[in-house]
Amino acid sequence: MRKLSVVMITKNEARNIDRCLKSLYDIADDIVVLDARSTDNTQQICLNYNVNFQKREWTDFSDARNYAASLAANDFILAIDADEVLSKELNHEINALKDLNENAVYRFNRMTNFCGKFIKHSGWFPDWKTRIYDRRIAKWEGLVHEKLIFDKSIKIEKIKGLCYHYSFESEEAFRVKSESYAALAAQSDFQHSKHSSLYSLYLKPAIKFLVGYVVKFGWLDGREGMTIAKMSAHSTRLRYQILQQLYASKNQQS
Repeated sequence: MRKLSVVMITKNEARNIDRCLKSLYDIADDIVVLDARSTDNTQQICLNYNVNFQKREWTDFSDARNYAASLAANDFILAIDADEVLSKELNHEINALKDLNENAVYRFNRMTNFCGKFIKHSGWFPDWKTRIYDRRIAKWEGLVHEKLIFDKSIKIEKIKGLCYHYSFESEEAFRVKSESYAALAAQSDFQHSKHSSLYSLYLKPAIKFLVGYVVKFGWLDGREGMTIAKMSAHSTRLRYQILQQLYASKNQQS
């Protein structure tokens, strides 16, 4: 039977992490928490559990996930965030994987809770996440919206059960996080020599809204669906505005 290490990266997750850790006890043989020097009670809560708690200055998402995985006691890894909770069915499915010795990575479906309501449309659900893997055959890449990278010969298997994502407790928290991701995406675009345009500044945000609210049935999520669609459009425009500013700053310096 394979042993499973659960790894997560944190920064000021005292509001969430206790709920997350409680959901891991049936599956985790080892838990690693890599903390970006939280200033709340994240560490104190973790120390109430059998957790390998490590501190490290923040770099980026992929680097942090890869480093956290390197600290694990086992090669078989589940990557999870502190604001996520595994359902009992998902726990059962993950435990069953320990009896398998196949060359595969595994994904599960995630449902996000937005301001106290689980979102079932808006492009947010279904939301399949590839998070269970052998660290010897896969690694994380990307500055923002990091992806697990592995050889094409590796099978991707879907498993049953939901992961509940308690991501945004308020619209303001959603705005702050969306704008933070927009800035990171703009920085990534800049590093890859991508440019802004009238299309990306005006048409792309409008398309983003229409896809989320109409095509992806965001209207069925009520007021929350409208908020998600509007903020998605806003963060898309902000991304390319920031990208323009990065190039303007570069031109001024040259």
